[in-house]
Amino acid sequence: MTPIVQVALPVPRGETYDYLCPQPVTVGARVRVPFGPRRLSGLVIAITQHSELATDRLRAVQKVLDETPLLGAADLELLKFASRYYQAPLGQVVATALPTMLRQGKAATPLVEMRWQVTPAGRDFDPAELRRAAKQAIALSALKAAKSPLASAQIGAEGCSPAILKALQDKGLISSTRTLDLQASDATAPELNPAQSAAVEQIRSSTGFGCFLLDGVTGSGKTEVYLNLAREQAAQGRQTLILVPEIGLTPQMVARVQAHTGAKTVAFGPSGWRASQRLVGGA
Repeated sequence: MTPIVQVALPVPRGETYDYLCPQPVTVGARVRVPFGPRRLSGLVIAITQHSELATDRLRAVQKVLDETPLLGAADLELLKFASRYYQAPLGQVVATALPTMLRQGKAATPLVEMRWQVTPAGRDFDPAELRRAAKQAIALSALKAAKSPLASAQIGAEGCSPAILKALQDKGLISSTRTLDLQASDATAPELNPAQSAAVEQIRSSTGFGCFLLDGVTGSGKTEVYLNLAREQAAQGRQTLILVPEIGLTPQMVARVQAHTGAKTVAFGPSGWRASQRLVGGA
């Protein structure tokens, strides 16, 4: 018997809509379905063998867009609660939880980038010995000075070509790792002013557990102090918990965290979750 999927669609009515789905699919994945004369992308909320409508009245899923779920069980429960609490159509609530590109049915495959670091041999190697390969010497010097692995565009004044990095790798001087590039950020933070620098230095110089209160009006630059410290933790493979005072600020805060810290993963959620917002800096 062909499975039936209950799909939340971004339309102003209804909870879910039933469709036949002969293709393999999981709860939390997106599908493209016919809806009247239109073709819409929606999220699978449940998979069942029964429908209130006769099977011959059900239309079929046109395409399964995701091999793995975009949202987990806890995410879906939260969205169902929000739909009930605010008396809003479930499909529209689900749509607000997805980025624009995913709502439009675009691929959810994350970008993969290469990050480079020096090997033990490269650490002991003098770039001056690369006299006939000036660009290789510049790249190796940049990587030796870096505190954490760098993307190709971050190496040297204008980035490095794949051929230069490949040459250094073949010599055993550098190695590479593949990481998820969530925002293709260069992780370049603004330069701190003297007051911000003093605050960062005081916090950095503390030992053990301690509490610090930054006193400043809105727009005075307190967030840059937080992000500068979070950037240092991310570079050391540690985590930082950031509490945002207003849920509406979450999207721009996530973007700033990614842009200024170079974090590989930024996980976020409401304050009722066990991990409200977690920043992971390790590979």
